[in-house]
Amino acid sequence: TKVKARRFALAGAAFFTVMLAIVPLVGAEVNGARRWIGLGAAQFQPSEFLKPLFVVSLAWLLSLKQQDRSLPVVPLS
Repeated sequence: TKVKARRFALAGAAFFTVMLAIVPLVGAEVNGARRWIGLGAAQFQPSEFLKPLFVVSLAWLLSLKQQDRSLPVVPLS
């Protein structure tokens, strides 16, 4: 449902934002860039997971303007 998708997007965006913040501390260096977090034999870039979750979260935030015109959603976004 829509509510579950919104909650998942917000929770996922928050989680991967934190993961992105800790990349400089615990990230693995690949070709001179520290953008990856290693989990055993696998590595992933938190930014790649954050992008679609951020888009869904921002779209939901901007859609709140239709429900209540007094909300300052554009400056918040």
